[in-house]
Amino acid sequence: MIATTLSERLTDSQLLPWRARHLGGPVNTLFGVHLRRQRLLYEIKKNYADKPNDITVMVGIKNRVNYRLENSLKSLRSQSYPERLITILVVDYGNEIEDSIKLKKICTRYNAKLLTVNNRNVWNKSHCFNIAIKNTSTKYLMTNDADMIYSSNYIEEAVNALKKNPLNLILGEMRDLPCEMALPLKKHVENNTLPNAEILTQQAKLRKSHTQTGKENENAHISILITYTLFFKTIHGYDEFYEYWGLEDNDMYRRFYYFGLKPHNISNKAFYLHQWHEKFEGLKHDNLKQKIKRNRDYYYNNHSIIRNKDSWGELPMDETTSTSQ
Repeated sequence: MIATTLSERLTDSQLLPWRARHLGGPVNTLFGVHLRRQRLLYEIKKNYADKPNDITVMVGIKNRVNYRLENSLKSLRSQSYPERLITILVVDYGNEIEDSIKLKKICTRYNAKLLTVNNRNVWNKSHCFNIAIKNTSTKYLMTNDADMIYSSNYIEEAVNALKKNPLNLILGEMRDLPCEMALPLKKHVENNTLPNAEILTQQAKLRKSHTQTGKENENAHISILITYTLFFKTIHGYDEFYEYWGLEDNDMYRRFYYFGLKPHNISNKAFYLHQWHEKFEGLKHDNLKQKIKRNRDYYYNNHSIIRNKDSWGELPMDETTSTSQ
């Protein structure tokens, strides 16, 4: 209800051309962002002051149920932040039957909620994540790709930053592990051992994302975002136009930035590692270059904050879903 009200107010402000109202535009710069930040702080203080600092980590997966996912979930279940305050929500976005069976066992092993979505032939990360957002009720929400390994203090440092400033948009540093690390990382799953992120980072290479939000964020990446669940819902989640691969993360980051959130880099305290895999692994596609160009053209020509219709994160009647713990 809170998110719906804020969305309606924000939609009213979008009657002006985007060039006038986006973060670099005069209307948004002089009035929009400042008024919106005051309203958001008021809503947070009013509705969340006495709520627990719980967080949901959402993971969407299609045809990539493997050791990388297990390493990622294990790192999330080995955080210094209290485990009782961390909910892991995995969305099975139309996996093959064998992968779905395997995924259910993995989720049981790491105490993750599993939401199964049937009949999804095309990978749409935005729609997949939006289903998770619609099913989240915790104070905070964290995105997660299925191939990330986190430093043990990642969530703790993120929540601490949000306590200091609720309008922070938490960003971290991504470091790429080389292909030579694939076998050792697979062995960790076979031996049921936890990869040591601090040791692994010595083999990793920093990946920059060019956030263009100041020198303090130059090493931060936009793949993993953490903020209030309310904010994800207010702007109607990820833009579901994007399909297959590319730019949905950049788009979400930019919209949060226009919205009034302040990018906050925790790279001096925490980081995450990307486990190597072949590009587009598990992605069935035709004319992928055309699909990527389609996404890129859309990204550079759309600058609004709120996207999608009111039915965002939902499914047609013939596409059933089921949830299990």
